[in-house]
Amino acid sequence: MRILSVLVWGTVLGLLGWFFHDMHERREEERRLRRAVAALTEETPCARILVNAVEQDAQGRTRISMSWLDTDAGWQPRPGAKIRDLVVHGKEAFFDSYQIVFDTESVKEADPLRGKTLTIFARVYGSDQAPNNGTPLNMPADVLGIAEEGGELVPAHYRQGKEPTDLETRLWSKFWDLCTDPEAAQLEGIRTVQGTAVHKPLVAQMEYRLSINNQGQIFLDGPRKPDPFVKH
Repeated sequence: MRILSVLVWGTVLGLLGWFFHDMHERREEERRLRRAVAALTEETPCARILVNAVEQDAQGRTRISMSWLDTDAGWQPRPGAKIRDLVVHGKEAFFDSYQIVFDTESVKEADPLRGKTLTIFARVYGSDQAPNNGTPLNMPADVLGIAEEGGELVPAHYRQGKEPTDLETRLWSKFWDLCTDPEAAQLEGIRTVQGTAVHKPLVAQMEYRLSINNQGQIFLDGPRKPDPFVKH
């Protein structure tokens, strides 16, 4: 009888141990999945746009004037950022960017170098304009040939840190090669290299906000009531 009792209790304790171990494993897996989802969907604020006017000329052509401000993670002006006045022609405004998108696994694991899509906003143009007739924003000349004078390879407000990493410098300097060489891109842990433009009609005296998640999806939110700091 005593032996049977020991066997029963041993079985019960073993089952309890397995049960709590399984619960612990399930909770760890749930935490891992939540971290992965958070890493994939985390958004980085990029810029705020204040639409000053939407006007039509005598021929019925639309002209949109706006102010652009690069922002930090709290939607405040980035250090050294200046408000830039821009004009586009057409009913819609297009915000054109160039992106280096890393493998999903690197993003899910929040890799310190490859955990976020590298994105630089290159230019803005209207629906009545060709992209190459748009106004340059932040893309340096040695990558796309449309930069402002003195542009850097990796503009300060698009670096992952205070100084560009070796990875950022290497990838942006090889941007066009990576576009056409999938093997080279794969060796760098890159899923794709692409240009991406978001666009919509804009409303006068309203504000819009640009943000990007770690997978590279760009969001153009608005219209919304403008924040007074955007236009000095």
